[in-house]
Amino acid sequence: MAMQPGLNELLKWSVENSSAAAADPSAPPPQARSLPPDAINVLFGGPSDADLMKASMAAILSTDPEVTVDDKLIAFDNFEQLIENLDNANNLDPIEKARSE
Repeated sequence: MAMQPGLNELLKWSVENSSAAAADPSAPPPQARSLPPDAINVLFGGPSDADLMKASMAAILSTDPEVTVDDKLIAFDNFEQLIENLDNANNLDPIEKARSE
């Protein structure tokens, strides 16, 4: 299995910034290095919860005949799971405002 470049960068960064490397007195002082964007995308890639909520609402409110009742039920279930988290429930008002624009 080939390793993804982003995961390789993440591994390098974590080893360089681990406490074990800092515990070695003969090791050169660590240079501060931020996490590469590829590694961040590996960790946090994909749409945000707010984007998923918007997509669910779009499916629920869709008048497209290709969006079946089953699709809408799945979208309702996904939406319900997303708003169970209080932080996501706080996104409801901004989503409603964005929908009305």
